[in-house]
Amino acid sequence: MNKTTLKTPENELSAFSAKVGEHIGAEAGAKMVKTYFDAHPDQAYGHFVGREIIEKILDQPGCAGLGIYPAYNDARVRQLVFVGVDGEGNEILKYSVIGDNGTIQVQDGLVVDRIITTDVPTYNWWDD
Repeated sequence: MNKTTLKTPENELSAFSAKVGEHIGAEAGAKMVKTYFDAHPDQAYGHFVGREIIEKILDQPGCAGLGIYPAYNDARVRQLVFVGVDGEGNEILKYSVIGDNGTIQVQDGLVVDRIITTDVPTYNWWDD
C-alpha cells in the first residue's frame, strides 16, 4: 500500500489511522454510486460481507482497519478480498499470540473472501 498522510481540518492523520473515513450521508453516497453505475453498467452490482468476519478481522492485534482489494474468484467473477491492516499500512498476514501453555504462537492473519456478490436490486436506493 502507498503510505501517505491525510490532512484534515482537525490535524494530520496517518493514512492508516483507525480514524480514517467519515459518514458522507445518503445523498452524497447515492450520487457517487449512481455516477459509477451509469458509467459502468456492466459493473452494476454490489457485495455483502457479514459483520462477524469483519469483527474478527478488526479484532486481530494491531489492526487499524481493512484493506479491500478487487479480485477474481476461480470462476473469474469479480469479488473483493478483505485483509486487516495495521497503523503502518502493513497487511496483517501473521501475528503472535500467547498460547494456553504460555508459549508464543504464530497465527495466520485473516484474508477473507466468500462474500456475496449481488445483482442490483429492483429498488435502487441511489435512484431516489
